[in-house]
Amino acid sequence: MKVSVIIPSTGNRFDFLQRAIKSCIFSSKNIQIEIIVVINGGNGKDFDFDSTIKSNFIHYYYLEEGNVSLARNYGVKKSSGDLIRFLDDDDYLYTDISYRQYLDFYENENLDISMCNFDIVDDLKNVFKTPCINEVEDFVSYALDPLISLPFCFVYRANIIRNIQWDNDVKIPEDEDFLRRIAKKGGGNFKIRNEKVGVWYQHNGERLSLSLVNNEYYFNKFNSIKDLYIKIDDSSYSLFAAQGMWKCIHGGFYLSPIYWTQIALYARKLDAASKPQEIFFHKLPDFIHPIVVEWLMLPKRWLTHQLRILRKKLGLISYIRKL
Repeated sequence: MKVSVIIPSTGNRFDFLQRAIKSCIFSSKNIQIEIIVVINGGNGKDFDFDSTIKSNFIHYYYLEEGNVSLARNYGVKKSSGDLIRFLDDDDYLYTDISYRQYLDFYENENLDISMCNFDIVDDLKNVFKTPCINEVEDFVSYALDPLISLPFCFVYRANIIRNIQWDNDVKIPEDEDFLRRIAKKGGGNFKIRNEKVGVWYQHNGERLSLSLVNNEYYFNKFNSIKDLYIKIDDSSYSLFAAQGMWKCIHGGFYLSPIYWTQIALYARKLDAASKPQEIFFHKLPDFIHPIVVEWLMLPKRWLTHQLRILRKKLGLISYIRKL
């Protein structure tokens, strides 16, 4: 059995990339490793291919266009593994746990998708959070309302995703969108291994993701949830769809309150008891509609958002991402 690890990179975070590559390497009689590094974007022209880690199982490619989804799709085309994993160049794996994840596939030919947990670590090596995984029995349920969607947490049997593309036009949150594209095809046999397989690395330097979430994030997230729910056409998934939608509603409400009020009414049609996951909402009496509370909180949340924008302009905003 062979696993292909696909690492997209802009090419200008050399030390991070070397660490990511090293974290993928293991020795095994039963499982082979193939690492595909796709350097993409203008900065990639200056990448020092002569100084990077070399081996017959590590392959480097260069694409002119800087697009992480395009790079991942290209990596899949070039891969030859039975299993596929995606890893960003500034994150890294715990090699022993990642190997155990591959063994699950080796020992169970019916397994299609495996997911592990992860640590959030800052550049001072402080481990400040490990998320709690949502325990569900099937992949569709998880994809509708995922807590974790970081690409490196998942390993896929290659035949499950060979014909599923990362959307080159969806920049945020493209990782969740990819999960739902897989779920639209039926997903497959899914296993959650509640171990930490790697590190989502928080560093004070060039970041490719947005530091402030905007309405596009929640709009894209909602539409991909709705599209999946309509595609599967199964009311038994209504609760999961509504829960996922409320994350969008609560997150984006202060940015576009009238729009998200309409979506809240739609989510309540799917599940009459659904509401945001924040503890405060679950302490309210059932007769109080959560959208009323969202409107009451609107002035404070809008002002808080403006303060974040100001802090970002002043260079005071934290680079630590939160779930």
